[in-house]
Amino acid sequence: MERFRRNSQTIAATALILLGAFFATFRLTESPAFWYDEGWYMEAAANLATVGIDGLQIAPGHIEHLAVTTVGYPLIYPLALWMKIFGTSVFAARFLMALFIIGFLVSAYVLARRLFGNHVALCALALLMTFPPLYGNGKSILGEVPGMLFLVLSLFSWSRAKISPNRYPWLVLSGLCAGLCASTKPVYLVFLAALVAGAVIECRRKTFMWREITIGVVATIVPLMIWLFVQFGAGDSASGIIGYYANPYHEHIVAVVVKNFIGLFKSVSGLFTLAIGGLWLSRIMVAWKRADKLAAEEIMSLVFAILVFLAFLRTAGWYRYLFPMQALTLLFLPEVVRSLSELFVEKIVALRKLAIVLSIVLSVLGLYQLCFSSWVADGYASHRTAELSSVMSRLPASQSVLFYNAPEAVPFLSHRNYYQYILPAAGIIGVENMALAQSGAVDIIILETEAYRASDPVFKSYRPQETIDKFTLLTAIMAR
Repeated sequence: MERFRRNSQTIAATALILLGAFFATFRLTESPAFWYDEGWYMEAAANLATVGIDGLQIAPGHIEHLAVTTVGYPLIYPLALWMKIFGTSVFAARFLMALFIIGFLVSAYVLARRLFGNHVALCALALLMTFPPLYGNGKSILGEVPGMLFLVLSLFSWSRAKISPNRYPWLVLSGLCAGLCASTKPVYLVFLAALVAGAVIECRRKTFMWREITIGVVATIVPLMIWLFVQFGAGDSASGIIGYYANPYHEHIVAVVVKNFIGLFKSVSGLFTLAIGGLWLSRIMVAWKRADKLAAEEIMSLVFAILVFLAFLRTAGWYRYLFPMQALTLLFLPEVVRSLSELFVEKIVALRKLAIVLSIVLSVLGLYQLCFSSWVADGYASHRTAELSSVMSRLPASQSVLFYNAPEAVPFLSHRNYYQYILPAAGIIGVENMALAQSGAVDIIILETEAYRASDPVFKSYRPQETIDKFTLLTAIMAR
């Protein structure tokens, strides 16, 4: 009977992971629609793969490395290696992202099973597998899911170190994964604070000795030193970089925090995030009141989730910045509900299976959104990638192209005779190229249709030739 139970659990976990793999690869190049940030990161990786420089091409022969790029080498470098082997297409790049999604699902399941057992782990896997933002953020060439993969691997290695007769390899692996996590995106830097909290807890419990923690700290520092070396140059201002990370949109921080906090109560996604986060906090408060001993991995995860939430409040308020918190909260949600329901189980017998019932209900709702009502579902009918590939492949290398704040269109061009003018939050890039546009010195300008105005003096030397999805292609009126 026990063997049958184990086999059925393995089959169920495998089925859920395979279903996750299906959604991770379904309409891979079109869903979600290829967009601004991933065009930036894909170009950086493609340049590293083809010419050996991690950066954006501002003009033919001029590739500039930008310290304010908010995705680090743990994504860009593996992606560049992947492109060197499989090519620089959107399909190839996003296929690697699908592998990151599958790796995250597997590692999250293994961690939950290690901490809480098979039933809770299956519930956590179901919640994560049906969570639409996992695919909306994960299929795109972004750092959110790779960062979460490294974070979960770090927590798992930490938990294995506590039961292993030889702790050092697991602590080294935990530290390396933590350093890679923190180097993937600036928001993951707060995981370092969670590690400090975990180290203090484990040392006070006598689980680890300080000399063992020191080994993990050294291992964590190594990836961070690599990040500092490859991300920043001698000419980069430390104060400028810190200021950008702290307040990337240069707005009044208090007003931004208030606006984003109030905004959470005005959307279903915001209310859902507050609800599951509130449940987790309730579990911690109950455990503290009852003097229950929680796993350090859970406390570290909660510290990280709270810090991510606080970091979100000082941004533009896009919910993808909450994804790391949401994903980690869903990972622990079944155990949170199970432990809270145990408080009432003697009075209300039906609450015994509340964690399973809630996981099923939320998974069904998530599956519906994933299929029919989410950003990733909106892309199932998109043809942007196919249309851009078709049109851009016909542009000859003899014609120069200026991409006007459209980095997501750059990867579809089949040659390198192009310029860029970009307007990220950190400031204007390629401002010197606007003189080319104003004088009609480039043959083609590609920009978003909403950004084009025929009366704009910048474009007076050009006329619209073709519209591709949300982009307009302008050609010079007077051929050179």
